[in-house]
Amino acid sequence: LLFSLLVVWGMCARAAVFYVYWDVGHQNISRDGYSTWPAVGVNGQIPIPPIFIKQGDVLSLNVRNSLDKPISLHAHGLFMRNSSYYDGVGMVTECGIPPGSNFTYLVETREQAGTYFIHGHYGLEVADGLRAPFIILDKEKPAVDYDKELLLTLEDWGQQPESQLLEYLKTVPTNALPNDFKTGLINGTNGNFSAPITVARSTRYRLRILNIGLDHPFKFRMLGHKMQVIEADGVNVEPLEVDGLDIAPGQRYSVLLETLDSDNFNYIYNATMVGDFIPLVEGLNPRYYIGAIEYRKDAAFRKFPLVSDSDLVWADEFNMVPLNRQELLPADRVIELEKRINLTEFGVPYYGLGNWSYTPALVPTLLSVLTTGSFASDSAIYGPQSSVIVLDYQESVELVIGNRMAKSHPLHIHSRVFQIVERGPLGNATAAGLPAVPLQQAGKYPMQRDTLMLPEFGYVKLRFKADRPGAVSMFHCHTEHLDQGMAVVFVEAPELIQKYQRVPQQLLDNCRKLGVKVSGNGAGNIGYNLTGLPPAILYLNISRDGFSTWPAVSVNGQIPIPPVYVTQGDVLSLNVHNSLDKPVSIHAHGLFMRNTSYFDGVGMVTECGIPPGSSYTYFIETREQSGTYIIHGHYAVEIADGLRAPFIILDKGKPAVDYDKELLLTLEDWGRQPEAEHLSHLQSLPSDKIPLDFKTGLVNGTNGNYSAPITVARSTRYRLRILNIGLDHPFKFRISGHKMHVIEADGVNVEPLEVDGLDIAPGQRYSVLLETLDSDNFNYIYNATMVADFTPVVKGLNPRYYIGAIEYRKNAPFKSTPLISDNDLVWADEFDMVPLNRQELLPVDRVIELEKRSKLMEYGLPLMGLGDAPHKPVLVPTLLSALSMGNLASESAIYGPQSTVYVLDYQESIELVIRNPALRSHHMHIHSRVFQIVERGPLGNATAAGKPVIAVHRAGKYPMQRDTMMLPEFSYIKIRFKADRPGAVTPFQCHTGHAARGMLVVFLEAPRLLQKYQRVPQQLLDNCRKMNVKVSGNGAGNSGYNLTGLPPATYFK
Repeated sequence: LLFSLLVVWGMCARAAVFYVYWDVGHQNISRDGYSTWPAVGVNGQIPIPPIFIKQGDVLSLNVRNSLDKPISLHAHGLFMRNSSYYDGVGMVTECGIPPGSNFTYLVETREQAGTYFIHGHYGLEVADGLRAPFIILDKEKPAVDYDKELLLTLEDWGQQPESQLLEYLKTVPTNALPNDFKTGLINGTNGNFSAPITVARSTRYRLRILNIGLDHPFKFRMLGHKMQVIEADGVNVEPLEVDGLDIAPGQRYSVLLETLDSDNFNYIYNATMVGDFIPLVEGLNPRYYIGAIEYRKDAAFRKFPLVSDSDLVWADEFNMVPLNRQELLPADRVIELEKRINLTEFGVPYYGLGNWSYTPALVPTLLSVLTTGSFASDSAIYGPQSSVIVLDYQESVELVIGNRMAKSHPLHIHSRVFQIVERGPLGNATAAGLPAVPLQQAGKYPMQRDTLMLPEFGYVKLRFKADRPGAVSMFHCHTEHLDQGMAVVFVEAPELIQKYQRVPQQLLDNCRKLGVKVSGNGAGNIGYNLTGLPPAILYLNISRDGFSTWPAVSVNGQIPIPPVYVTQGDVLSLNVHNSLDKPVSIHAHGLFMRNTSYFDGVGMVTECGIPPGSSYTYFIETREQSGTYIIHGHYAVEIADGLRAPFIILDKGKPAVDYDKELLLTLEDWGRQPEAEHLSHLQSLPSDKIPLDFKTGLVNGTNGNYSAPITVARSTRYRLRILNIGLDHPFKFRISGHKMHVIEADGVNVEPLEVDGLDIAPGQRYSVLLETLDSDNFNYIYNATMVADFTPVVKGLNPRYYIGAIEYRKNAPFKSTPLISDNDLVWADEFDMVPLNRQELLPVDRVIELEKRSKLMEYGLPLMGLGDAPHKPVLVPTLLSALSMGNLASESAIYGPQSTVYVLDYQESIELVIRNPALRSHHMHIHSRVFQIVERGPLGNATAAGKPVIAVHRAGKYPMQRDTMMLPEFSYIKIRFKADRPGAVTPFQCHTGHAARGMLVVFLEAPRLLQKYQRVPQQLLDNCRKMNVKVSGNGAGNSGYNLTGLPPATYFK
C-alpha cells in the first residue's frame, strides 16, 4: 500500500505527536471485481493506508466528515484511560461529527503496543470501507526477536452499501430474507487476486494478521510452514506453535514466521471465509482464497497432500499464556448476559444481550454521566434502551454470556482486555445438527484479549477489573448486530468520571450542530423523568429454565434481577418506573415499615399500584433491622414472572457471629408460561380437568442443573444466605461433607444451630455458617430438591433434584459420600431455634381463629380464604379508607366483607390459630413484623389420606420468631405477636398464588393512630387518580356503612 497522507511530526515534553488528517468521503469503486458502488474512503483512498506509530506516541487524528451523514471514529483495542470522549462511539461517548465538520481524536499509547485498527463507529460505515490497521510498534526491544514485519488484512465485502442493504431488508418479510453472500478481500482486494507475500529465506518475520471486516470469520494457514502466535489483540503471549488461525471480525494476531533456508519453491496460504449464519452453498459459503508466499519470482509451488482441518492444530485462547502472567481475577460481581433475538414481521430482527435491545438515547451516555450528579450511579436514568450497567471502581466483574442459538458472535469490549475464564456448551446443539461445544477452563494465567467468539449453542465466562475510572465502555457484537441492538454499556465509577474528565469544546459544538442535547438523563431531562425517550424494544421472550421461552418481567433489562445491598440504618430509595402494560406494586418482604404502610407495596391494600408509564418511589428504612430479605411484586402475580430479587441489609456493627466472607444462593420455581396467562387458561377449564403444573427449579437464576459452582476457599468461615424467592415450591437444601449452623431466619438472629439441611418454603430466608475444610483436594456437591405436595409424585417431575458444585479448586475431583436418607439427617426446625433477642413468650389478650377454606367453582381453580370469605380487592385501598373514615375506621364492616379486615387495638397481644384440615401445605407470611411460633400439631384425618400425622411441638420460654412459616397439610399452628405497630396495615397471607385467589386477611392496627401519624405521598394519590381509583371513603368509596357499588362477596359454606 502507498502512503499519500500528509504526516507531520511535532514534539512535546514527553511524547511525539503524530499528526494525521483524514477527509472521509465517498468513492465509487469495485473492490471485489464484481460490484461498483460508493464506498467510504479517506483522502480519496480505498483501502485506507495503515497508520504506524511507536509506543508512547500520541496520535492526533483530525477527521473531516465529507459524507452526508454523521460519523465517528473508534481506535479498536485502545484503552482511552480518562479520555472516553475520544473512544469514538456515536451517541455513547460523543454525538458524532456532523457533515462538513471536524473532530480531532487524541489517542495515547503509553500503555500499549501491538496490532489494532481504526474504524467507523456511528452507523455501518465500517462495513463500507471506513477501516484501517493501526500498528503501535514496541518502544523498546520486542518480547520476541524478529527481523522484519509483514501486514495482512482480511475483510468481507458486500455488493452494495450495508445501510442500503438493511433498509431494503426492512421491506422483506422476516421469514423470506435473502442470503447475503459476500466476497473476501486480502490486503484490500479480492482474495483471489491479491499480491503475493514476498519473503526472504532464513528470515524471522512478525506477520500481523487482522480481520477488519464486518461479519465473516476467516481460517488462515500457510502450507509448509508453522506459525508461532506471539500476540493476540495487543496482548503478548508465550510463543505457541500452530498450524492455523481462526480469526473473528475485530480480532488480530501476530505470528512469528521463520522462513525456510531454501528459495527453490514458493508456497501457498489458505484464507477461508465462512459464515455460520447463511447456508452452505458451494462456491459461495465458504469461500476459499489462495495466495502466494513468494520466496523467488517464477519458482515452482511446492505441493502438499490435503489435510483435514480436524487434523491440524488451531490457535485457541485456552492454550495461550499471556506474558504479563496476570493471575485469574476473583469474581466480586457476576453479570449474566444472553444473546437475544426479537423477530419482526418485516425486516431484520432486533438483537440484544439482555432483555432490551440497545438503542441510542437522546443524550450520549458519557454526557449524561457528566451532568446528572449523584443520579449518574443509577442505571435507570439512562433509559432501559441504553443498556447501561454501572460498575464500582476496582470491583472484579465476571461476565457470563450465553448463546442458545445457531450463529456465533464476535464479542468486543472497549477500553480494556478481559480474561477468558471458561467456554462450554449451552442449549441443544445436537438437535440443530451441530457438535456440542467442549468445556474448557482457564488455568492460573488465563489469556486476555478484547475480542472473543461466542460460539453457537455455547457460553463464555470473562473477567475484568473495573480499574479504568471514568471509562464508558461498550461491550457488543462486532458485526452489524451492534446496529441491531446487541450491546451493553459499562459505566465505571461515574463519580470519578465527573471528577477527572472534561469534554473537548469541539465535541459539544458538534452535538449542538446535530441538534443533540448535551446534558440530562437519557431523555435530556432531570432525574428519572424519561419523557420523550422513544419506546424501548423489550425482549419479551426469555428462557431461564432452558426449555420454555416467554415474556418474563425484568428490571432495567435484567433477569434475574440483581440483589440490593444496604447497611443497617440506611434508607433505600427505590424509584420504580412501570414499563409493563398493567399496574405493578413492589413489596419489601420482611421489612417492618413502621408508620409508613404506604411504602409496603400491596396493590389495593396499601396503595393503588403504579400505572403503566408511571413511577413511584418507595423509601425503606432499615434502622430496626439487618438480615436477609426479598423485594418482589405484590400487585397480582408478577412475582411469579420474575419480579423478585434479594434485599440484603448488612450489619452496621459487628455481626452476631463472626465470619470471613459472604455467599448468596437463591432458589425459585419457574413455570412454562406467564403465571397470569396460565391462570387465565385454567379459568376456562372445568374444575375437574385442571392439568398438573410441573415447574423447573432455578438456582441463582438459572436452571438448577446448569448453575455456576459456589466457589470457596479452604479454612474459611462463610455466611451463606439462602433465599426461596419463588412462588409455590419449597426446597430441601443440603451440602455433602459439610455441616451448617443456622444463624439467622427471616432477619432474626438465632443461637447457632447445627443442621444437615434446610427445608425452605417460598418467602423464607436463612443464613447459615459454613466452615470450609482445610484441604482443597476435593470438590463437593450440594443438593437442592424442589418438591410439591400439591401435585402427584412423578419421576423426574416431582420432586425435582438439582445438584451443584461446592468448588474448592478447579478440576479437583468430587468427593464421594454415601447416600443417606432424609430421615437420618437433622433438618432445621423452628422449635429447635432460640432467638438471640431472647423475647419471652407473649401473653394472650385476644385469640383470632383462621382456617384454610376453599370453594370449588364450575370452571377454573378454586377460591381460597382464611375465614368465611376469600379476600378480594375492593374499590378503595384499605389504607386510604382507614385514613379518610374518621372514627368509623375502627369498624371492620366499613371495608366490606371481601376486604377481610381485622381491626386490632394498640398494644394488644394476639394469638392466631390457623388450621389446615386438608391436603396441601401453605406458607404463611405476615407483613410489617415477625411473630412468635408457639405451637404446631395435627388436625384432620391425615392417615386416611395416606399422610403422616404431624407431631405436636410447643415453644419454650423463648419461642422462635420469623415472618414466614409453613402451615403443613392436616395440621394447625399457633403464632403470637404484639400489635405494637400503630397504624400498620398488615396483610397476613399464603405466600403463593393462593393470595391472589383469596387466602389473605388484613390486620389494621390502631386506625386512629394511623390517622394521626401517617401522611400518604402525593405521588401515590396521583397514581390512584391515573387508574381512576377512589382515594377516600369506605371500601366502596362511599360514606359511612353504605357499600353500594361493591361487587358481591363470595362466602364459603
